[in-house]
Amino acid sequence: YPNGDILHGEWKYGKLPFGIYRFANGNVYYGNFKDGVRHGEGVFHDTQGNIFKGIWKHNQLEKGDIFYQDGTTYHGRIHKYKKHGKGIFHIQENHEIYDGEFIDDIKSGYGSQRYPNNDVFEGSFVDNVRNGEGRFLFGNGDKITGVWKEGSLMYGTYTSSDGHLYNGSFHKSKKHGIGSLTYPIS
Repeated sequence: YPNGDILHGEWKYGKLPFGIYRFANGNVYYGNFKDGVRHGEGVFHDTQGNIFKGIWKHNQLEKGDIFYQDGTTYHGRIHKYKKHGKGIFHIQENHEIYDGEFIDDIKSGYGSQRYPNNDVFEGSFVDNVRNGEGRFLFGNGDKITGVWKEGSLMYGTYTSSDGHLYNGSFHKSKKHGIGSLTYPIS
């Protein structure tokens, strides 16, 4: 191609069903083609060391897997090489797992976030932070059901594994303001 791109493959009746496309910038795609564009199963390697593998339609990756150069992985819906729609994101560095909705690479919508210590948050995310209704399940058996705003718990019910219960307001995710504390009967 005049821009330096190179296309290798086996042509059949004037069409290329499978091939390798080497972009002038160093990116490489190998997989299926239809009407001259990526379509069907294929794998794309970018120059940063990331790998995009999945189902392509009309030159766009729609769903599949992203293997990031740092070991982090994603499986789910993809739009313009970004996490978009339902997917599972596993962060290699700290072993966090998010299973939920994304919009343009950002956690947005309902999701479940599992932390390395086995704590789990299930609920609403906006701009990568807890925002709206949800519940937080601690690895030790404690749990909180409540409403978060911009990542901080605002009000809800905290139930400890030993049975005491706090229902009320929170500030920066700590008990604060009006609330009631109930202890179990021994």
